[in-house]
Amino acid sequence: MTNNVWTIIPTGGEGTRLKPYTNEVSKPLVPLINNFPILELILYSLAYSADLRNFIFGVKGTKHYTNLQNYFQGGSGWSSKLQLEPQAHFEYQNPNYLDNGTADSALYNIKEYNLTTPVIVVQADNLFWGQEISDLYNIALKSRFPFVVGLTHTTEPNNFGVADFDSATKKITKFVEKPLANYAGGALVNTGIYIIKPEVFTYLEYDFGNNVLPKLVAKGLVGGHIFTHRWYDFGNPQEHLASAIDLLRKPSPCFENFLTRVCTIYETSKSRVWVRGRSSFSLARAEEIIARISAGTIKIEGDVFIGKDSVIENGVYLKDCALGDLAFVGERTQIIESNILDAWQIGKNCKITASFFGRGGTVADNVTIAGGFYGHNERIDQVVTLS
Repeated sequence: MTNNVWTIIPTGGEGTRLKPYTNEVSKPLVPLINNFPILELILYSLAYSADLRNFIFGVKGTKHYTNLQNYFQGGSGWSSKLQLEPQAHFEYQNPNYLDNGTADSALYNIKEYNLTTPVIVVQADNLFWGQEISDLYNIALKSRFPFVVGLTHTTEPNNFGVADFDSATKKITKFVEKPLANYAGGALVNTGIYIIKPEVFTYLEYDFGNNVLPKLVAKGLVGGHIFTHRWYDFGNPQEHLASAIDLLRKPSPCFENFLTRVCTIYETSKSRVWVRGRSSFSLARAEEIIARISAGTIKIEGDVFIGKDSVIENGVYLKDCALGDLAFVGERTQIIESNILDAWQIGKNCKITASFFGRGGTVADNVTIAGGFYGHNERIDQVVTLS
């Protein structure tokens, strides 16, 4: 794909469905694992797999603007960190323009940056195979439809816009936004990934799902393309946890490539461990953890991520989980199918299953947690069973 294609990413939502993780940061900066923001992995997927380099963040208000601008800046430092060539280029919506929805934000930026060719719109709370975005763009350029939607099949469609799609004509004939009806066997849903041609720019007002798509579908102007690879949604804590663990088990090519740039990998017949560490100190600690895994004093099963400068005591059992940077895990603790972000101190003899912890906190000794969803800077000192 040519590098003059622009991608617009609406980022101004409050992230109410993802609370408590959005209480302190904008939704796109909630980490996927460790302290890697969801948006960082989205951008890396688009840059690495789709060869995209020009991005506009549809921020709304100074909080969202300063959060994102402080992290990503103009793109050169971020590109250097991940060895991207040519470098990515980031622009920002004027934070004083308080848009009336995602489509209004897109139109504002199209006008502000004088975009006159087809644009890509992706959302800031889902991850995809970047190559499929490149394929979608090329298909859309040849399509008779001026607005083309990426579709995916899900067995739980009720949180999304469900599409009636004619596979022969590639035409979307109807959208039902977040339907109440049950769909046996699942349904095709809107991923929020769009290719929009200039001839329909004037239709962009308010929100894509509630306003733009119903108008364009009624005029017969919306086409669709079904993605064949997994689409990962991070819209609420439960979906976030399920997607993060699934990505560890079966990483997309771009996610695996991202991890190889920041981690040391250790594999056995029953496990794969990603231990973060590139500096001399962090690398030495990573190698020490790997040696103890090899010796059997730390038990690993499945796919596990361990952040840099972490301390894992003897007898710890980790299965299909992520531990962020600066973790401390006390002896004989078990962590199973859980996503623990960075800077947690977890006591000894604990058992944590199917849980998602925000950034920073402590867990006392002898605590059992099942199905726990905790925000940032939490202290947990009693047995919790939520599932």
